[in-house]
Parts: sequence; C-alpha cells; structure tokens
Amino acid sequence: MHAGLYSFIIPFKKPLRLQRGVLSERHGLYLVIDGRIGEISPLPDFSRETLEEAAAEAVNLCRIINSSATALDIKDREVLLYGGENKDRNKNQSEKERVICIKSPSLQFALLMIKHPLTGIERKPPYRFILGTPDECILSVEKYLLSLSGISHGDSITGDYAAFREDFPDYQETVRMYRLSPVLPETDSQNTINDLRLISEYINECRHRNPTRHQNNIRNTASSLQGKSSLREKCSASVTIKLKIGIYPVEIEISMLREIVSLIRKYTVRLQKNLNPGNENSPEALSYSQTVTTKDFSVNIILDANLSLTPETLLKYISATEGFLKYIEDPCQDYHLLRKLCPGLPIAFDELYRKGLAPAVFSGLDTLIIKPGITDGIISLMEKHSGIQDDSDICNGANNTPAGSLLTHKTEPVQPSVNITLSSAFESVIGISYIEKLSEKLRLNQPGTDTLKYFITELQQ
Repeated sequence: MHAGLYSFIIPFKKPLRLQRGVLSERHGLYLVIDGRIGEISPLPDFSRETLEEAAAEAVNLCRIINSSATALDIKDREVLLYGGENKDRNKNQSEKERVICIKSPSLQFALLMIKHPLTGIERKPPYRFILGTPDECILSVEKYLLSLSGISHGDSITGDYAAFREDFPDYQETVRMYRLSPVLPETDSQNTINDLRLISEYINECRHRNPTRHQNNIRNTASSLQGKSSLREKCSASVTIKLKIGIYPVEIEISMLREIVSLIRKYTVRLQKNLNPGNENSPEALSYSQTVTTKDFSVNIILDANLSLTPETLLKYISATEGFLKYIEDPCQDYHLLRKLCPGLPIAFDELYRKGLAPAVFSGLDTLIIKPGITDGIISLMEKHSGIQDDSDICNGANNTPAGSLLTHKTEPVQPSVNITLSSAFESVIGISYIEKLSEKLRLNQPGTDTLKYFITELQQ
C-alpha cells in the first residue's frame, strides 16, 4: 500500500473577518491512500485540534502504512492495519496487526472521504452564504435577488457555484496555485508526481460544476409565472440566505438586516398594474392590481451568531427580520432563556452540539448543523442520525472496492430522524465537493457550502 501527505495553502481574496479573528489564508493537507483522496483542514479557533496536531497524526499513519501494511479497515475513530502474507483479514479477522487511534476530527473526515469516495454521486446545491461588511452584504443580497428576479446582472444566476479563473493546462499549474508540497520527505519522486497529478486532476474534476438544479428550478418557476393572472395559477419557490451576525456593532447589523428585508420585499413582491383594461390610475384598477400581488419566489434568512450575542440582544435581530427568519444558528450559550423570551423560535445547533450543550432530543423546530471536517466521530454521527450502517472495510489492494459500504446500499437510505444540514468549515473544493455529495446521498437539507467564492483561486460566476 502507498500513503502520501501533501500540504496546501489557499489565500482568500481578502482577509475574512469572523467572530473570533481574521483569516487571510487556508492551510490544510491532502491525504492520499492508494489513489483515494481525503482533506485535513482544521479551522483555527473552531476546531479542537491544530493543523500541526492533525499533521503529526497523519504523518504517523502514513509511515506505518508505507512500512508494512497490505490492507486496512477504517472505523469511526481508529484504523485497523494488516500486514504480512499470512495475515489476510478476510481469512482470520483476529489477526489484525495494529490498531491506530485517530483523535483529530479533521483526519477522521479525511478517512471517511477515503473510505467512501461517493464516486458518481451528484452534488446537492448549497444555500446562499453572504459574508462581508454590512454594506458588502447588502450589495451581495441585492445582486442575488436581481438574478433570481430574472433581471440581468452579470451571470450571477449560477452564482451558487464557483469556478477557477482558467482551466489549468497541466498539474504543475494546480500545484503552483495551491502551493502543494509533499510533507513526507521519504516519499520517492515517482509516487510524489503520481499523487500530485491525482490531486490536480481531482481538483479540476471538482471545480467543473453546472448551474444548480435549485437555481434552474427558480428560474423556470419565474418563467412559468409570466402571463398568469390568477393567484391559483401561481406557484412559489424558496431560497435561503445565510448571514453572519455578532461581528460588527449591533445597531449597524440591525440596520443592515432592515435594509436587506426591504430589498427582499422589493424583489419578491410584484404588483401587476396593467391587468385592468381601464384607467390604471382609477381606484378600481388599483384595487384589482392588489388582488393579484404575488411572490415569484420566497426568501428565508438564516442568522449565525456563533454564540456571540445575549438572548436580550438577539430579540432585536429577530424583530428586524420581520418574519423572514428561517432559524438562528448557535444564537447564544443560554438558548433556553432565548426560547422563553421568544417561544417557538427555530434554533440550529452547530457549536452548541459539538460542545455537548444541545438538547438530548431535538424538536421539530430544531436543526442539527454538522461540519464533517471538524466534528468528532463523524462516521458514527451519520449512522446515528441517518439510520445507515457501517458494514464495510477498505483498501484490500489498490484496485479493490469495498464489498459493503456505509453510503451505498441496495435499499434506499432511511429518512433522517433529525433535521440535518451539513456545513463547511472553509474547506477547499475537494472537501466541499464531498460534503455536497454526502448531503445528496443521505437526502439531507441544502448544505452550507457556499464558501469557495472567497478563495483567490476561485471566481464566482
């Protein structure tokens, strides 16, 4: 068996201001095991482990694999390694040679990607994520609503997906753009070249994305409404916009939300003033036009506070959304008080869940946000909430495919018992692609993966 480890550095277009600091570059690792690729990219100040800690674990694993392993089984938080001619795991499972515990959630995610590459699975389109200064957010929302309204504003109708500025002519250009570098000095040059080619080819494969089905459905819905004169003939599509809060002063963010709500009302409500053949300025014409006021599509807002606000302050944000709020993600530490102040408030649990502060039983109002790249025990978590079974092993030789698979069943996957949304932690295009495939395969909500557009190696269409 062969295992390789390669570092990457991707600059952001401009420094990203988050609740706990500023990011200017994304550092991570690609793990390659017998032609399969996984991404290791802990998010500073959000992940449990540092990149250095994850790299140390990955280096140790790679060196053990390269020294003696002939096969391996990837489990939830451990890897079972086999080696030697007389230690065939299919003949004698008790003869496993070594058990390697995997502590870093980011490495667990990479191993999940390697164990179940989800080849051939479509990618579920993400909801819209907007990050920036309040003025930048307002401008981005308006551009997005313009595109959905069918009003030309560049080619932003396909803006949920990003693409590189140009096709890379060969793998060396990809290596340069991603600043790919081998971590294991002992890896021979031919394996290094092969791995870098493989990573480059997969990056190029992941970045070629067509306009999303979701966006096409919205565009088709808008087109179908043309000429309809009755409310019963009209239908609606729904889109979601996510905004970060708790970054700038409260009053400035409240003002931003009010402006965004005003834009939503402007671009989603259309008055048909010319339906009455009489004088459109007459009272009769005005009354008639109001009866056919309609929305071509509806807009929901997600607010993500990253536990940065108090329950009392959050009430101001909720009021500013004026009924367009879908849910608040990680609103505050004391979400019980928030729900007392605002009964029936939909809440999404991300960091609260990882910290063990989420409710033991989720209600119909709750959404569980899972960031696969930074969540401990990701395989067992998917099993618990998706009804899937871990009945497979992997890598019995470079060209073999697992007999069973966590994510490929003869029967259809069980409907999740919890409302689940998978979300990114600013992974590269390889990690994002996998999260979107996982969301599609497990029939989960639209993923929160609209983050590639912030990298300098990408250009929003």
